[in-house]
Amino acid sequence: MAAKYAGEFNTNGLAHGSVVTSGIAKCRIARINASATLRVDGVIDVLTHENRPRMAGTDGAYKDDAAPEGSPFRPLYDDRILFSGQPIALVVAEESEIARFLGLASAVADIGRVVG
Repeated sequence: MAAKYAGEFNTNGLAHGSVVTSGIAKCRIARINASATLRVDGVIDVLTHENRPRMAGTDGAYKDDAAPEGSPFRPLYDDRILFSGQPIALVVAEESEIARFLGLASAVADIGRVVG
């Protein structure tokens, strides 16, 4: 019998997430309209820089003795896009298929951009 991957365990009440990434290398997010995604049955939430849980604002709060020098990457920290593929939202749903599909759909949905 083969070992199971983490994604193969079915647990009641488990939430699944899918990261939405930027297709633009440098800009500022003017708005992320998640209203259509939030209306889909099974969607729990869409986290962005505007509604994510609080995180430390200084580099000193992040200690990792094995990490290279420099500032740590903080996903969904603010409205600045620094590289193509940067996480800009997290779709959280009751089923992995819903989260994955809407994460892909949201990547091409109503994401306002201000370059600069």
